Amino acid sequence: MNFTNETPFPAELLSTIIDAERMTASLVARVTYAMEGGPQKRLVVASEQPWKVSRTPWESPRGTMEQDLPYMKGGVDLFMWGKARAPGGVPVESMEVAVELSPAWETEGRTPFVRRARVTGKRVWIRRDGVHLVPSATAAFLEVPLTLDRAFGGKGVFDGLDVPWMENAAGIGFVMEEEKVEGSPLPQIEDPDAPVRAWTDRPPVCGFGFCPLVNQARFRNGLVLADDGEIKELRAEMFNAAYPPMIAKQARPGDVLRVHGVLADGPLAIVLPEPPILLRLRFGEKLAERVPTIDQIGVEVDEGRVFVTYRFPFRYTVRLFELRDATLITRKA
Repeated sequence: MNFTNETPFPAELLSTIIDAERMTASLVARVTYAMEGGPQKRLVVASEQPWKVSRTPWESPRGTMEQDLPYMKGGVDLFMWGKARAPGGVPVESMEVAVELSPAWETEGRTPFVRRARVTGKRVWIRRDGVHLVPSATAAFLEVPLTLDRAFGGKGVFDGLDVPWMENAAGIGFVMEEEKVEGSPLPQIEDPDAPVRAWTDRPPVCGFGFCPLVNQARFRNGLVLADDGEIKELRAEMFNAAYPPMIAKQARPGDVLRVHGVLADGPLAIVLPEPPILLRLRFGEKLAERVPTIDQIGVEVDEGRVFVTYRFPFRYTVRLFELRDATLITRKA
């Protein structure tokens, strides 16, 4: 199928074979927006479009982003990059950060999506009464970057060898031997339902950015295994690039995305716009126009920038000599 992109936005038509006669394809486009106004931000198309669509992994403005694939995901990826900021600019020992996606119309029966995290100041393990290992007092802070190096993980040492925590080798808090615990740091970003209480705890990684494809969190969410360990089912969630707790069921234009705890003066609120693109399909004499749906949302808080990935999946039968075209055009306001 021929694909033409008549828009200023990065886009690809990705396809794969179903069988000898049928194909499946997805239009994937990624639009970068600038945040304007306030306190409820309006998204306007940015003059620069740094978030591209790629058939191979690439170095995005926020680290390595995996390749785009034709397969449907098991929900909408939500990404957020920023810092936890103490309310009112007054130092705190702990606070909550939350990402909330609220439907435009509650009568639709859709429930809000919420992902919460607890952010604390620096702590280390100390011995109480010279015996029990407990967290130290918490240092107050104004800002904590919401990055994986502040979440649980890191590298332990066993028998003189570095052993990384496979879900997050860049993190902190993973210790393998008790004699090495005292003085080691605790994670600063935690799931409030799974805080570290003992040095032997191994909580899930509380991440807001990309979840690597080779990651236990992805495997647990995307694979169903048989008793012998063989893959029994590959779920659509395997193709989601966000950490599992950051996958919403759906997102629609008009929905409001709120991020709590990243601005000192209150929550960041964003209204999702109508897609600025339209896909025109031709199969022989048949013509159709379709509006892609939201596939991913990435919020760069401090840059005042948001990218939205749009997708339109479809299947078609390959017929000899039939003209097949897909054209991405700018949608009229």
